[in-house]
Amino acid sequence: MTDVTGLPHLPNWQYAVRVQFAGQVAVVTGGALGIGGGISRRLAAAGAHVVLADINADAASASHDDITAAGGRCTVVVGDIRDRDVVAEVTKTALAVEDSRIDILVNMSATSAPRPETSCTAPRNSGRRSTN
Repeated sequence: MTDVTGLPHLPNWQYAVRVQFAGQVAVVTGGALGIGGGISRRLAAAGAHVVLADINADAASASHDDITAAGGRCTVVVGDIRDRDVVAEVTKTALAVEDSRIDILVNMSATSAPRPETSCTAPRNSGRRSTN
């Protein structure tokens, strides 16, 4: 069963701890897919304006469309969060949304390696460490 946002319906006991974020600005890095995507959708469903930052433009656009179709508010910044210019753009975008503030910051940007740490090259390990 789903609620009005199309997300799974919460059991009755979970309504007691449901939080509303109306009027708040939430920045979610890695916010298009997986856990980050779920967090972006939940925050938007709870009233936050989500600034979704992700490296995957297609996934970010799809998440934006899902959130706004469900009545939520979402702004997308596409780029690699390891780049200082992207971080500056995310910050500038979030501060321009409502009352020049960021209320919630969720960092879900991450990378993974399909092989053991010891078999990765130095540049690959460096990139993974700088993201995670």
